[in-house]
This record gives sequence, C-alpha cells and structure tokens, in this order.
Amino acid sequence: MIKKLWVKWDGMDIECVCEDHHKKCVTKPGEELPCKEYIVKFVEIDRTQEEAVQKVRDFGDAVKKFERELQKKIKQMNRFKVR
Repeated sequence: MIKKLWVKWDGMDIECVCEDHHKKCVTKPGEELPCKEYIVKFVEIDRTQEEAVQKVRDFGDAVKKFERELQKKIKQMNRFKVR
C-alpha cells in the first residue's frame, strides 16, 4: 500500500506522523507545519519467515561457539600429550 503522510523527524526518530486530513501538529495561523510531506510504501512482514531466519542465525551462532570450544579443548589435550 502506498500512502501520503506528513512526518516530523527528531534526528533518526519519528516524532509525529499525520495523515493528510488528520494533522496532529497544532500550528498558529500562517505558520508552516512542522511536518514534511512524504509518500510511504507499506510492506507486510511475514513473521513466520522472519522467525525461521532468526532460528537459523541462532543455530549458526551455536555451531560456531561449539567449534571454538572444541578447538580450545583439542589445544589443551595437545599440550598434555605424552611424547
């Protein structure tokens, strides 16, 4: 969905969002609106796919942690090897 909105920014954060016919920002007569006009596109998020991607990332992190611990143990064992 594409929509026209009026947005007031505070750095990288959104301070105010107004619709075309429902402006929340109160101004004095003749004063310019503090919001600027934008056209935005809304894209629906498929949470099931997002959750699956996060689980894959978590699993990858767990595998890397296990590999590091295994390498650490192998190094410890090699130090105590009898020659």
